[in-house]
Amino acid sequence: CEGVTELCSMLLQLANAIKPLGNAKILVTSRPEESIGELSGQEDVLILDLTVSSEESQNDVATYLEANMARIFKGIVPDETELRNKVIDLARRAAGSFIYASTSVRFTENGDLKRHKRERLDKLLGGTTDQTLHELYATALSSSMDWEQCQDDFVKVVALLICCKQQLTADVMDNILDIEPGTSEEVLSRMKS
Repeated sequence: CEGVTELCSMLLQLANAIKPLGNAKILVTSRPEESIGELSGQEDVLILDLTVSSEESQNDVATYLEANMARIFKGIVPDETELRNKVIDLARRAAGSFIYASTSVRFTENGDLKRHKRERLDKLLGGTTDQTLHELYATALSSSMDWEQCQDDFVKVVALLICCKQQLTADVMDNILDIEPGTSEEVLSRMKS
């Protein structure tokens, strides 16, 4: 690294300092940085691109979805090829985003009955193929409760959560909001989807 920046120099010094320790490894995470990229030619330095658009991220998300959907649908879906195709489609939609993938898994998993799990997966795969994370959250929340009946309570509970500077139990939230006992707990449990 000729003409290295301070950052590159510091990383090389750190790497040299731990060599006597034997098999010690250092993990450095960063946004793409030119000076760190210059280290790629150094011995014992491995640089991986872990952005959501990287091949590694795409593969990791696909593996995560395959494993979890296989677990969720074990004994439920008779046609494994159909499930595999749906998982491939879902992985493509997730586009390397683990948050998108894990939200999809939780949403699907929280179906009460086997039929509901299939319906939830189909709902995720319905609509546009470029569904944003925001739209995924909207799908999950709209499916988790009857909005016509629960919208006011939902807004109150979420507003209190956003404005409150300390943790509150669901019972205390019910008292502050002067709503029926158990309402805050029910709203919060529905949000985990």
